[in-house]
Amino acid sequence: ELVSYNTSLQTHSSLVKYSFLASYSLLEVRLDRVVLCGLAGQVVTGKLECREGRDKLVDIVTEQVVEGKIFACAVFSGNKVLVNGSQGSLVMLEVQDKMVVVGKGELPDMKQRWFTAACEWGQLWVLGDRCGGLHMVTLETEEHLVIKQSMPKLHGRMGVRDLRVVGTTGWPASGWCGRSWSASCGMGPGCSSAGKSISSCWNLNSPHIHTQACCSSDRAPWS
Repeated sequence: ELVSYNTSLQTHSSLVKYSFLASYSLLEVRLDRVVLCGLAGQVVTGKLECREGRDKLVDIVTEQVVEGKIFACAVFSGNKVLVNGSQGSLVMLEVQDKMVVVGKGELPDMKQRWFTAACEWGQLWVLGDRCGGLHMVTLETEEHLVIKQSMPKLHGRMGVRDLRVVGTTGWPASGWCGRSWSASCGMGPGCSSAGKSISSCWNLNSPHIHTQACCSSDRAPWS
């Protein structure tokens, strides 16, 4: 069962309840778009609205989109939802009256083949995987999701926990959360995070990746 709490009205609302989500479910939210994924490839999505003083999930669509467990999902603009099934399979959906498959692909071969963080970056989607790698994905013709660039094991065995675009040049920054630390980018808008790990910085106008780890409270520029 998915329950919401409205902080303005101070009310609880039951949104959906499915038996196939009782033992395992993934939840992702972007703005008013809510997505739930299940153990047998099911995806449930709807829009969150406040009606008559209660939160409600409307325009609900439910479909099985892959075989087996869904390991990860992400919600993007344009009503797009990316799900990650077994064997690294990637399926990009567009939510209309039903879920339409607009692209399929797969992550590179690795021990734990699913993404743990995702963000949009211009015309690309950037995925951080459970083995610490980063991948830039684009949608090409004939419903193909293609990985344009991969950097395996960039962040170590704990994987990527956060990806975000910082500044006008579009720099995704990522890291695994642990002890407090900070980093600043000497090339332009600052990037900051909380965690003990390596963080990486891309420049949208440059093919180079600028990275530096900082595991203390000292601040240092990217190198």
